[in-house]
Amino acid sequence: MRLPTIFKPKPTQVAPAGADAAFQQKVARFRVQHGMLERVIVPAACAKTDRPFRAVFERSHAGEKFRLARIEKMEASAGGGPAKAPQTFSIDDMDFSGWRCPWCGDARLTVQCSQCGVTICAGRVRDQDGQQLFQCRDSCNARGVLVDTKDVFASRDEAKRSEFKQLPSQASRPRLSGPGSNLPRISGPKK
Repeated sequence: MRLPTIFKPKPTQVAPAGADAAFQQKVARFRVQHGMLERVIVPAACAKTDRPFRAVFERSHAGEKFRLARIEKMEASAGGGPAKAPQTFSIDDMDFSGWRCPWCGDARLTVQCSQCGVTICAGRVRDQDGQQLFQCRDSCNARGVLVDTKDVFASRDEAKRSEFKQLPSQASRPRLSGPGSNLPRISGPKK
């Protein structure tokens, strides 16, 4: 008579200290190598011209700040940002180095308008009696004294498969010429 084998469970393995950081670094390298960066878009507008643009921020892993990757001008009918509902991000997680309004060129600072919710360039900020006074774009027309903020509104941007560049169809590809162009073609199995 055979007795059943008793399996003892293996003790739970605990990752060594620093393993999570090492894993995050590997994920970050993978994302950079394969162009899979986490991206957020900050809808913005020029205070002087009332024309929209958007600031695209990227990072490779959660342990680093979002860095300004590019600023894109938009058509006035585009509304200044992505269609997704904005989320609140900590201003401490964003690196605004290189910020410049593409319409008026102002690079002093950014203003999060509490009335329209859009990030506005400082093209209409002026100093008066030791305070910085803000006037939003004409379509909003909010006014007030600037105060520091801890948040910025942005939307996560996720690339969709339809956004990837499609290869041209075989019929529209140019035919190669030269010594190898006359090679015989291999056909599939005969049925």
